[in-house]
Amino acid sequence: MKKVAVIGGGLAGLSAAVYLAANNFTVHLYEASPKPGGRASSFLFKQTNEYIDCGQHLMLGCYDYTLDFVKKIGAMESLYIQDNLSLNFIEKNNIKYKFDASTLLYPFNLLLALAGYKAMNRSEKLGIIKLLIKLLFYPTDLLSDYSVREWLVKENQSERVQKVLWQIFAIGALNSDIEKCSAKIFADILKQIFLRNNKSTVVILPQENLNNTFHFPAKEFIIQNNGQVHFSTRINDIQIENDEAKGVIINDKRFEYDFVISAVPFDSLFKIVPPDYHSKLSIPSFRYSSILNVHLWLNENIFNEKFYGLLNSDVHWIFNHGSYVSITISDANRWMEIDNEKIVSDISFRLKEYFPQFSLNSIEYSKVIKEKRATFVPEKAILKIRPSAKTKIKNLYLAGDWTNTGLPATIEGAIKSGKLAATEILRQV
Repeated sequence: MKKVAVIGGGLAGLSAAVYLAANNFTVHLYEASPKPGGRASSFLFKQTNEYIDCGQHLMLGCYDYTLDFVKKIGAMESLYIQDNLSLNFIEKNNIKYKFDASTLLYPFNLLLALAGYKAMNRSEKLGIIKLLIKLLFYPTDLLSDYSVREWLVKENQSERVQKVLWQIFAIGALNSDIEKCSAKIFADILKQIFLRNNKSTVVILPQENLNNTFHFPAKEFIIQNNGQVHFSTRINDIQIENDEAKGVIINDKRFEYDFVISAVPFDSLFKIVPPDYHSKLSIPSFRYSSILNVHLWLNENIFNEKFYGLLNSDVHWIFNHGSYVSITISDANRWMEIDNEKIVSDISFRLKEYFPQFSLNSIEYSKVIKEKRATFVPEKAILKIRPSAKTKIKNLYLAGDWTNTGLPATIEGAIKSGKLAATEILRQV
């Protein structure tokens, strides 16, 4: 059996390891931290003695690679999957809007849902339909030089439509402002969600913490398929000789492998690849966006739905877990320097604006999690030069949501990147 070292125990590394283990490779996965998951990890909140995720992840039915991965590791029961798309939006003073596609068959259910979405007028809804019909036949490569904002203006999408529909979709999918992001990648996402089938449109949420949904089942799959998973094990160097990866060095000991996959962030990759080979990696300079997640334990939970999207707000999504709620703010760079107590106070005030029945005194516990370098900004220039899984160094491959997956930095992008790296290796043998 061919031996593969996978460096990094996030979703990209776990994905690569699972697919190679399923194809009879001997896989050794190395993770520097004591637990898997990378940024998409879970931890014990001691005050309530429950495991919670660092951040909430909303997935969609068009996440083909994610669903295939979860099926392979036997964890489908950990996912909540809508039968039909249903979204709850809210404006200040508890003004609620519902996008409900639960009636009729696709695509007529989406048309009826749009007709019933009261946040826009009739002409604005017709403009959305025209845009989606145009996308059916429009090569998205022609949008490579547009930002999302520029494209929406070009397609006569009003300011109101941008605020109550496209912006909340875009900032959730891309974690960056529509002024910065590539229109091509956003248009590709819209086609995947709305222009394939009904299944692609639905929302998927983890019913358990991310450890139980992804990480532990993946770890068990690797071990059951003759692999090894090593936590708290830091790779010092990738051993490269004559432009070929030969193995890894751990605590001055060399371990030989036929192939090496790096599934760590690109800045960490530079630390383990000898400097003479940095230029062969062809990695551009990325800009990053932050994500802020705030978990609130309430003595009275006034939220009835599983999740809400907040319109015209810098607080974007609320997820209801029953015992606590999670608030997610994307493109959160301006929040990173604010102290945690002030963050909880500010978010509580915003919740009160949108849900007047919310009591500022109802918070029993809070947990603020700042991810300063959460995702790369999917800018026009960067998308053209993202590195592929295969490098110019023989037998060294890359995985990570920042590689050239054609997707933004999401769970789907990470898992797809791992499979792409595994597929490149399968082509070599």
